[in-house]
Amino acid sequence: MSTGQVLDQVMDIDEVDLTVDTEVDVNCISKHRSKVHQHFTKIENKFQCNHCKKTFNIEKYGCTSNRLKHLNSKHPSKVEKDQTHALTQKNVILQAFQKQQKNQSEADLQRLITRFIILTDQPFVITEAQSFFELMAFGKTNAPAIPSADTIRRKIFAVYDEEKLKISQKLQSAPGKISLGADCWTAATGKSFHGILASWIDADWNFQQVGLDFDILNGNHKGKSLAASMFKVMNEYGIASKLMAITTDNASNTDTMFLELQKILSEN
Repeated sequence: MSTGQVLDQVMDIDEVDLTVDTEVDVNCISKHRSKVHQHFTKIENKFQCNHCKKTFNIEKYGCTSNRLKHLNSKHPSKVEKDQTHALTQKNVILQAFQKQQKNQSEADLQRLITRFIILTDQPFVITEAQSFFELMAFGKTNAPAIPSADTIRRKIFAVYDEEKLKISQKLQSAPGKISLGADCWTAATGKSFHGILASWIDADWNFQQVGLDFDILNGNHKGKSLAASMFKVMNEYGIASKLMAITTDNASNTDTMFLELQKILSEN
């Protein structure tokens, strides 16, 4: 049974009763969702207690709070029974949520959180933030444990390896040659980066392009460092034999890079 079906069974709510004397304040007439209405019968302009048959003027006792005082004073056992029933309904709802949550595995939760962090570019440590705990805990009384930042880090690296393997397989299955494009720059933090793209035509004559690496260089943009970075990527994806061309800007260090790369390829 789904949670929605459980809620439909336990939430038996009647319509609002507005068939009262027009002199009565309509705002004071509560909805029949209140259990108090079950203990009284409306007779003309009066309410009659179903247990002791005492009558109450509707103008004075239109609000359920006044009639509830009578029940608490004269018929406390009836009120206690209602409270027990309400608690039972609450437990049914909680059990329905808990039953669904037991079907949620820890691996599924880790997969979804990992995907969320990757697609929204969140830091690993977001899973250790108090606000994130509060978000995940909302309505999740029996949810799997929230993974730590270290667990998320491992999961993201695992996703990276999976995607890298898929890209490698695409490159290996390319029917023709593959061209590379590269550029490098230094960030405000002083770190140097080397971005490398692969482009090719697939078996259906569709143009394909994918990023292969966003390499952090050791030192500055020297041609030797760029050549080592380029060879590393070519070797990891096994595309050296399929290489057709490399496109870069006309910076002086690219001449050195090509000479060094030619030397490395001849030795390997």
